[in-house]
Amino acid sequence: MKVTEHSELSRINEQHSKYIKIIDGLCVSVMTEDKPVLMRQMFSYFTEYSKSHLELEEYLMKKIAYPGYDLHLTEHQALRSNLKTVFQNFGFLDRQSILNGLLEIKNDLISHIRTADMPLINYYKEQHKL
Repeated sequence: MKVTEHSELSRINEQHSKYIKIIDGLCVSVMTEDKPVLMRQMFSYFTEYSKSHLELEEYLMKKIAYPGYDLHLTEHQALRSNLKTVFQNFGFLDRQSILNGLLEIKNDLISHIRTADMPLINYYKEQHKL
């Protein structure tokens, strides 16, 4: 096992926890903040964080020749599309609609972690006898 791949796996797991915390913070902000500029900045940060995380996963999948790459990539593209839709409509939606969009993204993300990311991590561990 290469140290860099192991550290990439660790980063992915750490990012999953942070990902959920960021969404939760955004949800609280949407319901309590009266500063649209601050909320837009937080959402922009979340979008950039998502981009970085998904790119790391995709890089690792290619690196280890993950057999589920194509399906996993399709799920990432759907998540990116959902994020883009919510972000583009951010200024036009009421708080409840934004919150509903964020909660949908959170549920999709949790499902993705369970059904796609965990099998990726398990595949890596099996291949490298961890």
